[in-house]
Amino acid sequence: MSDTAAPSSRHRLSIEIEPGCGGHPDLFTLILGHERTPLAPGKSWIQTDHFKWATRGILEAPQSFVVHPDGSVDYNGETFRPSSADAAKALEAQINRKHLQDTGPAPRPAPRAHHGDSGHPPRTFRVHLDPMSHILVQAYRGSEHTETGLRGLSHLAADGWMRAPRSLRIDPLQRSLELDGILFENDAEGAQRLENYLNEHCQPVTAPGSAHPIEIRENPAASTGFDIRFWTVRAGARTEVKGQLSQEKLEILQDHEKCDLLQPGILLRVSPPFLYIRRRHHDGSEESIPTLPDMKYRSVSATELERVLNHPLIRNPATLSPTELPTPVTSGVASSHETDPQPRHSSVPEPSQPPAPFNPPPKSPPPRASSRTVPPALPPSDNPSLSDVPPVLPATTQLLNPPPFDTTEPRSIHEPVFRELTHRLHIPVQDLLLFLPRVFNDRRFEILDFNGEEITSVFQLRTDHFYGFYLTHLTSQTVDLVYACHGTHIEWGTHKCTLQPTAGAETAEFRGPALLGLAQDPNHHFVFIVDPQYRDWVKTHEKATQESFAHFMTPAQWALQPDLFPLIWPIPA
Repeated sequence: MSDTAAPSSRHRLSIEIEPGCGGHPDLFTLILGHERTPLAPGKSWIQTDHFKWATRGILEAPQSFVVHPDGSVDYNGETFRPSSADAAKALEAQINRKHLQDTGPAPRPAPRAHHGDSGHPPRTFRVHLDPMSHILVQAYRGSEHTETGLRGLSHLAADGWMRAPRSLRIDPLQRSLELDGILFENDAEGAQRLENYLNEHCQPVTAPGSAHPIEIRENPAASTGFDIRFWTVRAGARTEVKGQLSQEKLEILQDHEKCDLLQPGILLRVSPPFLYIRRRHHDGSEESIPTLPDMKYRSVSATELERVLNHPLIRNPATLSPTELPTPVTSGVASSHETDPQPRHSSVPEPSQPPAPFNPPPKSPPPRASSRTVPPALPPSDNPSLSDVPPVLPATTQLLNPPPFDTTEPRSIHEPVFRELTHRLHIPVQDLLLFLPRVFNDRRFEILDFNGEEITSVFQLRTDHFYGFYLTHLTSQTVDLVYACHGTHIEWGTHKCTLQPTAGAETAEFRGPALLGLAQDPNHHFVFIVDPQYRDWVKTHEKATQESFAHFMTPAQWALQPDLFPLIWPIPA
């Protein structure tokens, strides 16, 4: 006996049929050395395997196991009866199937593919059996590879790793696979045949010259729904950049010192649900590209998004190939009236107006005269500039008595502050019922948007584009007030207060309520009157909040110069 067969033979189970007596049926009995296990009716596999043979790796736990009152056994979909002559031998072969496969030659791995000079690198497949005798398929693409079971073959085709099969049927117990009408058994021979077939007939079809330097693939697990892949230069060497399509990856792509794929001045910003495409001028101003409107990336396919990022108006002319010609983009165009979440197909273009340009607020807003006492209306532009903080100066009433800052009931602060802002600014309040999947349904939000945009989703409130205040009605007695600008979110709660410095940063938490009032400084920035403990806590985040027109003072600090910080609430006596 060879060395490779010895371990399998040592752990092989034998089966005997014990005759019944007193009206009891004949039973199969599993034997391994001195360990004997009868297959008794009415017991599950866990109750039967009291020697833990499956846990010890001696055999594979069956996917289906039933012992009937007459002693017959259903094992992995096959029935074995003690009355049959060869039933014990057939059941023994079925149970020892793992060890019978282990004695055979291991499948020879296919050579890994390497990057070619042009186009997509060739794909190769390797098929083998795991320790539990399940077929695993590995697909290679240059330095990338992925592995899946039989049920994942359809995902390989959807993700471009292999050609989509004409037909695909998988046995419910994964004992076999029928691919394009050819049956492959779940054994060593079937794995080798499947590997050969995949490498010969299931290579993905790619047209010569159709590959783009910036590749986009669908990834449902990514926040944007896509993965991105391109090459950049670091320390004089070409380096592959790949991963989920995010603003971080786009920053690398548009950094002209690291990557030469985009034209200088091209800006790409992800602001859910849009991908904004801009061109920056030497004076720092930005403009949209007329023939490349902003895209609603959830409404386009990976192919369409890849074509946009490789468009000649975006790509560096030195890196364009002759086959990459300008093509119009009609699907996924951002529109102010578009509410249909279903993706549209590029074969049926629909007319749509591009949105107004996305202009983030500057780092330091321009100062305005503090002598103005009448709050002007917001600019009637379709896209009001975020640099204009709306003044909310009170009337020229003399401050006769100091305002009360000693209230401890958050609800009596949050709602009055919001109502007074609404009254002073004359901006319509959007009173909505919004939902967040698997978190809450029909929660009431009262929103004061200084941009004047229509809010349809709670995700719009969490982006760096939203600018304003809103109330969140958590319960009938619990109402939180939130201020957001530049991606900074300051939330005043009844049991805790949170602060998120930027849209992608971690949220810091302060236990307990802290807001006591609201004022404005001479530049019309918002000044939150807060508890002294909160004032000490927030010092580490003040740089980000100041860039978002938010400052903090204690009542004692405000009382030193009340004329410089006119109150919005509480209203002076």
